Amino acid sequence: MNGRIGKPTFFIIIGIVILLSGSAMAKTSATTKTSPKDTLKRMEYNGKLRGFLVHIPAHMDTDSKAPLLLVFHGLGGSGVQMRDLTKIEETADKYGFITVFPDALCQTRINQRIWNARGNDDLSDDVGFINALLDYLIDSYGIDSKRIFATGTSNGGMFSYRLLCELSHRITAIAVNAAVDVFEGSCPNFVPRSILHIHSVNDPLVPIKGKKRRFFELPSVANTFKKWQERLDCYQAPKVVLEDSLQLVKRYSHCKCSSEILYYMTKDGGHGWPGSKPKFHFAMKTSSAFDMNELILSFFNGETLP
Repeated sequence: MNGRIGKPTFFIIIGIVILLSGSAMAKTSATTKTSPKDTLKRMEYNGKLRGFLVHIPAHMDTDSKAPLLLVFHGLGGSGVQMRDLTKIEETADKYGFITVFPDALCQTRINQRIWNARGNDDLSDDVGFINALLDYLIDSYGIDSKRIFATGTSNGGMFSYRLLCELSHRITAIAVNAAVDVFEGSCPNFVPRSILHIHSVNDPLVPIKGKKRRFFELPSVANTFKKWQERLDCYQAPKVVLEDSLQLVKRYSHCKCSSEILYYMTKDGGHGWPGSKPKFHFAMKTSSAFDMNELILSFFNGETLP
């Protein structure tokens, strides 16, 4: 676990409704109930306010603890923006999940929210924040601590890989879209967990074959899988379980602790969230190969820590 995890201070504020973009949300000091089921909240961690949106299903089984789904936005996004983009909470409701959309901090150097996926010392302690947030959510909402899941897109997917590395004692499984593993640290006391990875062969921003930039390099999907095959101790080559005109699906199985890597490579789309409304920007094209939200929730459903 990250040695820089600090001590959190919690306080919740209920305020007015603000329906603005992700960057504008960072400038507000109020939080709000956005619907009878959605509440924007803030907590102080390491001296900074951290925001997160909590979505509670309309019909909860109060006799049992609920699984938790953490959903991480991409570079420059926000929790509210990620909810509006994916609408994954609607599918999570059917499975009885509480869904939480945290906000990354805005970094003045680039003037955008970014998750510390690489483990840079000069960026925020996001792993510590999520660790503290989990403590709060478990205590406040009766979360099942053995069924905590993370998903994210782009930078949020990269951060999900880091969370699985450093918080494998708390995270049950992850689902990653349009991302690769860029974390540069080690995984102390790592426990094998399952991974669902979705990627378009046409993604121009996080290319499947990797990308070299001036100041950093994005590894390929193949290199990401090689790293995680070793961590999960998967001793057999992946098998193709489905292929059609829109997708190729591979399963990396025979891994420790019954973990696996399930890889959906789409042949359409781009850097977008499959199944969401198509974006006008060429890079954010979305695949029509499957319902991404249903795929993620069905993958997570039934998974639990020992």
